Amino acid sequence: MDRDTVKEVEDLIIELGEKGAHFNNISFNRYYFEGEDTDERAEIAMQNLIVQLKDFKQNL
Repeated sequence: MDRDTVKEVEDLIIELGEKGAHFNNISFNRYYFEGEDTDERAEIAMQNLIVQLKDFKQNL
């Protein structure tokens, strides 16, 4: 897993939390159920999460 990608996810979750957002669980069910567990697929899943968190941040 790319350290910068993970850091970006962490920073977004922290920032959203400071703005009042609450996260009980972040699911990667589709990632686990739709194919093999590979580094490439994990990176795509994290990039998709970043997009979702940024969209959520914009809509706060």
